[in-house]
Amino acid sequence: MVRSRVENRFGCAFVLMRHRANVAGGLARSAGGLARSVALCLALGMFPLSGCGVSSSEVDSTTASSTVSTCNVLDDQKESFLVPVDPKSPLTVRIDSKFSREEQSKITNAIQTWNSFSQKMNSTKVFLAEVVELDTSDAPQSDGDCDFSGGNSNVLTIIKQNSAVRWDAYKLDSSNPAVTIRCQSGEDLLKQAILINTRFVKPVQLQSIALHELGHSLGLDHSCTGAVTKTRSQPAVSDGSALERENSAQLLGQLSASSRFASCSNVTVGHPYRDAVMFPVLSLPSKLSETPETKESLRSNDEMRAGCIYHFGLKLRTEMR
Repeated sequence: MVRSRVENRFGCAFVLMRHRANVAGGLARSAGGLARSVALCLALGMFPLSGCGVSSSEVDSTTASSTVSTCNVLDDQKESFLVPVDPKSPLTVRIDSKFSREEQSKITNAIQTWNSFSQKMNSTKVFLAEVVELDTSDAPQSDGDCDFSGGNSNVLTIIKQNSAVRWDAYKLDSSNPAVTIRCQSGEDLLKQAILINTRFVKPVQLQSIALHELGHSLGLDHSCTGAVTKTRSQPAVSDGSALERENSAQLLGQLSASSRFASCSNVTVGHPYRDAVMFPVLSLPSKLSETPETKESLRSNDEMRAGCIYHFGLKLRTEMR
């Protein structure tokens, strides 16, 4: 569905996954010009994605000829990029004042992690954060809304959206604690917003989720794409308990796997694509006494792909073709 001059809308989200392959489900969709990117893996987020690409040993033995010579991205990640922001022009991040002080602190920590990487790359911060009072009109009102006023190409808004009505309008559920909505015209990014539903987020995972969604805002897609699994779902709920239901739906990524975008279904534990912050899922323990998975620092694959954004800038996707 095309709105205004917006040709593509990407919703990049995380999914909660239980150990033992019990996944809280959600479907990435593509219809009428709308494309949703899904974030699976063990952490809070919106949509499920699973394993990817080649094995760790295959990555280690890959020759230089199979990489993008200027930024060392393997062939199977050449399409793992969204329209990037300009890394040399800091992005103003407006953090919703409705977040508690503790929540604001975790989001700020995630911002600082990306800024530390950015300062190593070109001695500048990529994000300039401020806490502001937001209005209802600052947030997208539904799944296909790109008319919201809370941002532009130079301003990113992080919104606390705990409304059940709004979350349903985004076609999300309790397995989807966060989503990044990006509106663009061709290769021009018009505006974007990160929405977080803290009712579905375990506090210990909030920083990991924010770090992942901020990666989408820079222009990183998931580290891999495609089907995850067919299994029994145990969605997380706000009080920490779990509801069981049969979920036979196949969990999909934004794009089908190809030689230029690795499949998550083949990625094993320890693989750099699975270890990445940008892997589409964070895990929840099968027992309440166990600790949920967290990823509060960038991994080698995150830094390598983000480095490509700094190397190519706004010409990134053209260079990858």
